[in-house]
Amino acid sequence: MDPLADAIGLRHTNRRPGARAALADEHRAALAAAVRSVPGADLQLLESPAALDEIAALIGAGDRVRLLARGTHADLMKEIRWTEAEAAARRDGIFVGSFELSPADLAGFTMCRDFRKMELVRRWGGGRALEKTARKAIAGAMAVALITMPRAGLADYFQGGRAVERAWLTAAQRGIAVYPMATLPYLFARLIRGGGEGLDPETAAVARELRERYVRLFDVTDATAEVLLFRLSLAGPPSARALRRPLEDVLVVR
Repeated sequence: MDPLADAIGLRHTNRRPGARAALADEHRAALAAAVRSVPGADLQLLESPAALDEIAALIGAGDRVRLLARGTHADLMKEIRWTEAEAAARRDGIFVGSFELSPADLAGFTMCRDFRKMELVRRWGGGRALEKTARKAIAGAMAVALITMPRAGLADYFQGGRAVERAWLTAAQRGIAVYPMATLPYLFARLIRGGGEGLDPETAAVARELRERYVRLFDVTDATAEVLLFRLSLAGPPSARALRRPLEDVLVVR
Protein backbone atom coordinates (compact mmCIF):
# COMPACT_ATOMS: atom_id res chain seq x y z
CA MET A 1 0.00 0.00 0.00
CA ASP A 2 1.17 3.51 -0.77
CA PRO A 3 2.61 5.06 2.42
CA LEU A 4 0.48 8.16 1.82
CA ALA A 5 -2.72 6.12 2.24
CA ASP A 6 -2.49 6.42 6.03
CA ALA A 7 -2.93 10.19 5.71
CA ILE A 8 -6.22 10.09 3.80
CA GLY A 9 -8.24 10.35 7.01
CA LEU A 10 -6.01 13.17 8.27
CA ARG A 11 -6.23 15.45 5.24
CA HIS A 12 -8.25 18.62 5.78
CA THR A 13 -8.30 22.34 5.10
CA ASN A 14 -6.91 24.46 7.92
CA ARG A 15 -7.48 28.22 7.77
CA ARG A 16 -6.35 28.99 11.30
CA PRO A 17 -3.89 31.88 11.59
CA GLY A 18 -0.32 31.14 12.51
CA ALA A 19 3.00 32.90 12.88
CA ARG A 20 5.21 33.30 9.82
CA ALA A 21 8.03 30.77 9.97
CA ALA A 22 10.54 29.22 7.58
CA LEU A 23 9.62 26.06 5.68
CA ALA A 24 12.07 23.34 6.70
CA ASP A 25 14.31 22.00 3.94
CA GLU A 26 13.10 18.44 4.52
CA HIS A 27 9.46 19.49 4.18
CA ARG A 28 10.18 21.47 1.03
CA ALA A 29 11.96 18.48 -0.51
CA ALA A 30 9.20 16.05 0.48
CA LEU A 31 6.44 18.24 -0.97
CA ALA A 32 8.34 18.75 -4.21
CA ALA A 33 9.01 15.02 -4.53
CA ALA A 34 5.35 14.21 -3.91
CA VAL A 35 4.21 16.59 -6.65
CA ARG A 36 6.89 15.59 -9.16
CA SER A 37 6.10 11.91 -8.71
CA VAL A 38 3.24 12.66 -11.12
CA PRO A 39 4.67 13.07 -14.65
CA GLY A 40 4.65 16.72 -15.76
CA ALA A 41 3.54 18.15 -12.43
CA ASP A 42 5.61 20.85 -10.78
CA LEU A 43 5.61 22.75 -7.48
CA GLN A 44 6.52 26.42 -7.19
CA LEU A 45 6.95 28.04 -3.78
CA LEU A 46 6.94 31.66 -2.66
CA GLU A 47 8.83 32.04 0.60
CA SER A 48 10.50 35.44 0.78
CA PRO A 49 8.73 38.16 2.79
CA ALA A 50 8.47 40.39 -0.29
CA ALA A 51 6.96 37.63 -2.44
CA LEU A 52 4.52 36.64 0.31
CA ASP A 53 3.41 40.23 0.77
CA GLU A 54 2.84 40.60 -2.97
CA ILE A 55 0.85 37.38 -3.34
CA ALA A 56 -1.20 38.38 -0.28
CA ALA A 57 -2.11 41.63 -2.03
CA LEU A 58 -3.02 39.78 -5.24
CA ILE A 59 -5.10 37.11 -3.49
CA GLY A 60 -6.89 39.80 -1.49
CA ALA A 61 -7.66 41.75 -4.65
CA GLY A 62 -8.94 38.56 -6.28
CA ASP A 63 -11.24 37.92 -3.33
CA ARG A 64 -12.57 41.47 -3.60
CA VAL A 65 -13.23 41.09 -7.32
CA ARG A 66 -14.97 37.76 -6.73
CA LEU A 67 -17.36 39.26 -4.19
CA LEU A 68 -18.12 42.40 -6.20
CA ALA A 69 -18.97 40.69 -9.51
CA ARG A 70 -22.45 39.19 -9.78
CA GLY A 71 -21.56 35.87 -11.39
CA THR A 72 -18.59 34.98 -9.21
CA HIS A 73 -20.42 36.20 -6.11
CA ALA A 74 -23.30 33.82 -6.86
CA ASP A 75 -20.90 30.92 -7.43
CA LEU A 76 -19.22 31.53 -4.06
CA MET A 77 -22.43 31.87 -2.10
CA LYS A 78 -23.71 28.55 -3.47
CA GLU A 79 -20.77 26.88 -1.74
CA ILE A 80 -21.29 28.36 1.74
CA ARG A 81 -23.17 26.54 4.50
CA TRP A 82 -24.16 29.21 7.00
CA THR A 83 -25.26 27.16 10.02
CA GLU A 84 -24.24 23.92 11.67
CA ALA A 85 -27.69 22.52 10.93
CA GLU A 86 -27.40 23.31 7.22
CA ALA A 87 -23.89 21.85 7.08
CA ALA A 88 -25.02 18.66 8.82
CA ALA A 89 -28.08 18.26 6.58
CA ARG A 90 -26.30 18.81 3.27
CA ARG A 91 -22.79 17.53 4.05
CA ASP A 92 -21.23 19.43 1.16
CA GLY A 93 -19.87 22.89 0.43
CA ILE A 94 -17.92 24.92 2.98
CA PHE A 95 -19.20 25.47 6.53
CA VAL A 96 -18.67 29.12 7.45
CA GLY A 97 -17.33 28.04 10.85
CA SER A 98 -14.28 26.56 9.10
CA PHE A 99 -13.24 30.01 7.85
CA GLU A 100 -11.72 30.85 11.26
CA LEU A 101 -13.18 34.37 11.16
CA SER A 102 -13.28 36.73 14.12
CA PRO A 103 -16.78 37.79 15.23
CA ALA A 104 -16.31 41.14 13.47
CA ASP A 105 -15.06 39.51 10.26
CA LEU A 106 -17.88 36.97 10.34
CA ALA A 107 -20.43 39.78 10.67
CA GLY A 108 -18.85 41.53 7.70
CA PHE A 109 -18.79 38.37 5.60
CA THR A 110 -22.42 37.66 6.43
CA MET A 111 -23.32 41.10 5.07
CA CYS A 112 -21.61 40.10 1.82
CA ARG A 113 -24.24 37.41 1.37
CA ASP A 114 -26.67 39.96 -0.10
CA PHE A 115 -25.41 41.03 -3.52
CA ARG A 116 -27.45 44.23 -3.38
CA LYS A 117 -25.02 45.44 -0.71
CA MET A 118 -22.08 44.43 -2.87
CA GLU A 119 -23.51 46.40 -5.78
CA LEU A 120 -23.55 49.53 -3.63
CA VAL A 121 -19.99 48.92 -2.44
CA ARG A 122 -18.83 48.50 -6.03
CA ARG A 123 -20.70 51.59 -7.20
CA TRP A 124 -19.02 53.62 -4.46
CA GLY A 125 -15.57 52.30 -5.42
CA GLY A 126 -15.13 50.55 -2.07
CA GLY A 127 -14.43 47.01 -0.95
CA ARG A 128 -10.79 47.21 0.15
CA ALA A 129 -11.77 45.68 3.49
CA LEU A 130 -12.65 42.52 1.55
CA GLU A 131 -8.93 41.98 1.02
CA LYS A 132 -8.15 41.78 4.74
CA THR A 133 -8.80 38.07 5.23
CA ALA A 134 -6.23 37.04 2.61
CA ARG A 135 -3.63 39.43 3.97
CA LYS A 136 -4.10 38.07 7.48
CA ALA A 137 -3.88 34.50 6.20
CA ILE A 138 -0.61 35.06 4.33
CA ALA A 139 0.87 36.96 7.29
CA GLY A 140 1.05 33.55 8.99
CA ALA A 141 2.34 31.55 6.03
CA MET A 142 5.54 29.56 5.71
CA ALA A 143 5.02 29.59 1.94
CA VAL A 144 2.44 29.96 -0.79
CA ALA A 145 2.55 27.07 -3.23
CA LEU A 146 1.36 26.60 -6.80
CA ILE A 147 1.00 23.19 -8.46
CA THR A 148 1.13 23.31 -12.25
CA MET A 149 0.95 21.12 -15.32
CA PRO A 150 2.58 22.18 -18.60
CA ARG A 151 -0.71 22.05 -20.53
CA ALA A 152 -4.34 22.67 -19.66
CA GLY A 153 -6.24 19.76 -21.16
CA LEU A 154 -8.68 17.55 -19.28
CA ALA A 155 -6.12 14.78 -18.78
CA ASP A 156 -3.60 17.34 -17.52
CA TYR A 157 -5.99 18.58 -14.84
CA PHE A 158 -6.73 14.98 -13.86
CA GLN A 159 -3.02 14.30 -13.39
CA GLY A 160 -2.66 17.66 -11.65
CA GLY A 161 -5.34 16.55 -9.21
CA ARG A 162 -3.26 13.50 -8.38
CA ALA A 163 -0.30 15.78 -7.67
CA VAL A 164 -2.46 17.95 -5.41
CA GLU A 165 -3.62 14.91 -3.45
CA ARG A 166 -0.09 13.59 -3.00
CA ALA A 167 1.20 16.98 -1.84
CA TRP A 168 -1.73 17.45 0.56
CA LEU A 169 -1.32 14.00 2.09
CA THR A 170 2.42 14.61 2.49
CA ALA A 171 1.68 17.87 4.28
CA ALA A 172 -0.85 16.12 6.54
CA GLN A 173 1.72 13.52 7.54
CA ARG A 174 4.17 16.27 8.48
CA GLY A 175 1.76 18.44 10.45
CA ILE A 176 1.69 21.24 7.86
CA ALA A 177 -1.59 23.13 7.50
CA VAL A 178 -2.95 23.46 3.95
CA TYR A 179 -5.34 26.26 2.96
CA PRO A 180 -6.44 26.34 -0.71
CA MET A 181 -6.65 29.91 -2.02
CA ALA A 182 -7.89 29.19 -5.50
CA THR A 183 -9.69 32.37 -6.59
CA LEU A 184 -6.87 33.66 -8.79
CA PRO A 185 -6.28 30.46 -10.81
CA TYR A 186 -10.05 30.13 -11.34
CA LEU A 187 -10.33 33.76 -12.41
CA PHE A 188 -7.35 33.56 -14.76
CA ALA A 189 -8.55 30.30 -16.33
CA ARG A 190 -11.91 31.92 -17.06
CA LEU A 191 -10.16 34.96 -18.50
CA ILE A 192 -7.61 33.11 -20.65
CA ARG A 193 -9.27 29.86 -21.72
CA GLY A 194 -12.90 30.74 -21.11
CA GLY A 195 -12.83 33.89 -23.18
CA GLY A 196 -13.87 35.91 -20.15
CA GLU A 197 -17.35 34.40 -20.20
CA GLY A 198 -19.39 35.55 -17.22
CA LEU A 199 -16.97 38.36 -16.38
CA ASP A 200 -18.14 41.92 -16.93
CA PRO A 201 -15.64 44.22 -18.72
CA GLU A 202 -14.51 45.96 -15.51
CA THR A 203 -13.87 42.67 -13.71
CA ALA A 204 -11.99 41.28 -16.72
CA ALA A 205 -9.81 44.41 -16.86
CA VAL A 206 -8.92 44.10 -13.16
CA ALA A 207 -8.14 40.41 -13.66
CA ARG A 208 -5.72 41.27 -16.48
CA GLU A 209 -3.93 43.76 -14.24
CA LEU A 210 -3.61 41.17 -11.48
CA ARG A 211 -2.32 38.64 -14.01
CA GLU A 212 0.52 40.96 -15.03
CA ARG A 213 1.78 41.07 -11.44
CA TYR A 214 1.11 37.38 -10.81
CA VAL A 215 3.31 36.14 -13.68
CA ARG A 216 6.25 38.02 -12.15
CA LEU A 217 5.96 35.72 -9.14
CA PHE A 218 5.36 32.37 -10.86
CA ASP A 219 6.88 30.72 -13.92
CA VAL A 220 3.64 30.25 -15.86
CA THR A 221 2.32 31.02 -19.32
CA ASP A 222 -1.21 31.18 -20.69
CA ALA A 223 -0.81 27.51 -21.70
CA THR A 224 0.03 26.37 -18.15
CA ALA A 225 -2.57 24.59 -16.02
CA GLU A 226 -2.46 26.29 -12.62
CA VAL A 227 -4.05 23.44 -10.70
CA LEU A 228 -4.05 24.78 -7.14
CA LEU A 229 -2.72 27.79 -5.27
CA PHE A 230 -2.49 27.23 -1.51
CA ARG A 231 -0.98 28.43 1.75
CA LEU A 232 1.36 26.29 3.85
CA SER A 233 1.62 27.13 7.54
CA LEU A 234 2.05 25.86 11.07
CA ALA A 235 -1.29 26.16 12.85
CA GLY A 236 -3.32 24.55 15.58
CA PRO A 237 -6.18 22.18 14.73
CA PRO A 238 -9.10 23.74 12.85
CA SER A 239 -12.14 24.93 14.77
CA ALA A 240 -14.46 23.09 12.40
CA ARG A 241 -14.25 20.79 9.42
CA ALA A 242 -16.48 20.71 6.36
CA LEU A 243 -18.61 17.58 6.27
CA ARG A 244 -18.78 15.24 3.31
CA ARG A 245 -21.38 12.76 2.10
CA PRO A 246 -21.08 9.02 2.82
CA LEU A 247 -19.12 7.07 0.23
CA GLU A 248 -22.18 5.17 -0.90
CA ASP A 249 -23.87 8.46 -1.87
CA VAL A 250 -21.17 9.43 -4.34
CA LEU A 251 -19.54 6.22 -5.58
CA VAL A 252 -21.22 3.62 -7.76
CA VAL A 253 -19.33 0.37 -8.37
CA ARG A 254 -20.51 -1.78 -11.27
